[in-house]
Amino acid sequence: LGNIYFLPMPYAVETAAPIYSGSSDYIAMAVNVYPGVDGQNIHLWVGKKVPDSDDFLERNGLHPAHGQRYVLTIDSGEQDWEELDAEVNYAATFFPVDSATNIFGTSQNKNEWASVNKLSPTMWAQALTGDDDIAIFSADVGGSDLDCESIGGSPLPCSISATAKHLGVK
Repeated sequence: LGNIYFLPMPYAVETAAPIYSGSSDYIAMAVNVYPGVDGQNIHLWVGKKVPDSDDFLERNGLHPAHGQRYVLTIDSGEQDWEELDAEVNYAATFFPVDSATNIFGTSQNKNEWASVNKLSPTMWAQALTGDDDIAIFSADVGGSDLDCESIGGSPLPCSISATAKHLGVK
């Protein structure tokens, strides 16, 4: 039948939307991770594929030894969806979860589905359930320097340039 893989507790992924990584050697996904300590944040997974591995997760860029979960920060310091003005493009950055400060997210509701823009595959829409709201994000994974290393020795970005736009749909 095959293998079943689980994330380490206390996390669970509700949805994952693949975005363009800029290289066939890497994968990138917008992921909705639960539960959040202080609400729901905007997460990104970047993983290096290990093509000669016998391990499914390594071959496909999903193994924690060769990947990193990043979290979004708005460069101007906003930390909640409700702080963003509608229709404004905000400069943002994804940082590794363990080193990020001023993390952006929502303190009240939860992130549900995410959907990638076929015409601009580094961009995705993120729904905020319970508030009938949507935000648009993009991440330049392919344009990021591979200046950090995973615990398994794979080169990964220390930060990823991004943008965030709150649509203010109500």
